[in-house]
Amino acid sequence: MFAPTGTPKAALDQFSAALAKVVAQPEVHNRLTAMGLTVGFMTQQQLTQREHAYAQAWTRIIKTSGFEPK
Repeated sequence: MFAPTGTPKAALDQFSAALAKVVAQPEVHNRLTAMGLTVGFMTQQQLTQREHAYAQAWTRIIKTSGFEPK
């Protein structure tokens, strides 16, 4: 889940703690998995690092492919 830019850190921390508890519940995890979702929890820092790495990887792939938008 993502929050809008500028969301106060206290709100993000509170939401993050609550979300971690919810997705750790076996019945929630199992239900979401049954719906085809990949369930996991990352801290804000971990998610930011992952998204940055994805952006770098896709930038490299697109440049290497020679793709040009029309």
